[in-house]
Amino acid sequence: MTCVVAVEGCAAPHSLAPPLVGGPFSREAATLNMSAGYGAGVSRRAFETSFTVMGSGKWFALGATGIVTVLSTPKLAPLNGFQRSAPGHVTGGFTPLLRPTLMLGPVTLSAAFLGFGFGAGGGAIAAGSAGGTLGVDLGALTTIYAGGHIQGYLVTKDHLIQDTLFCGVQKYFYGKRLPRAQVVWGFSGEAVYGEAFGVSSGAQDTPGGTLAPGVKPDPPLTADTKYALVMLKLNLAFVFPIGDRFSSWY
Repeated sequence: MTCVVAVEGCAAPHSLAPPLVGGPFSREAATLNMSAGYGAGVSRRAFETSFTVMGSGKWFALGATGIVTVLSTPKLAPLNGFQRSAPGHVTGGFTPLLRPTLMLGPVTLSAAFLGFGFGAGGGAIAAGSAGGTLGVDLGALTTIYAGGHIQGYLVTKDHLIQDTLFCGVQKYFYGKRLPRAQVVWGFSGEAVYGEAFGVSSGAQDTPGGTLAPGVKPDPPLTADTKYALVMLKLNLAFVFPIGDRFSSWY
């Protein structure tokens, strides 16, 4: 659920679903969680895959997530001297996140932040990212959640800010029981609303740092993009108990 934005060359992560499976698997366990999803809106299409490693105690969990986002957008105004000539421009990005999570009964409060990241299609380095997700465990491995996320990029001479509000539901099912782990699988449905703001210096520099002969600099440009997105994801998790908790899950 989540965010997806591209203002010339960057795709922000757009999945901040609760990093824990829910129910008895949320506590005193180590979890490997993978997901892949496809989202569509009026002005964009997105594919996202993520991988999360997390360890949880009785009330606190800490994990790391890597998110790869591929985003197709319609024709937009030029930024950083790059002129889109046709609709369907494709951008991509990779974002690593730290996910500290508090577990208070059926309620989970998960933060997400990073200090770097990068995008392809225009070239970008993320200066920072922060977000949070509030989840409520409904039982039967079902969780509803909502939250927000903001991310800032530095792109050569451009500055991009992307923010998102999201809500959704995730549902898991029991899979194969391994000797020391439980496999669970499921799906998520997410609704997203976001905005992207980009400011360009308008320069078209050559490698030497000056304008090419006969080339006029682009005028300074400010881009403001609003979007809505619906995404469906498939999830697969391997949960390993910490201590002697395997039998107590059933």
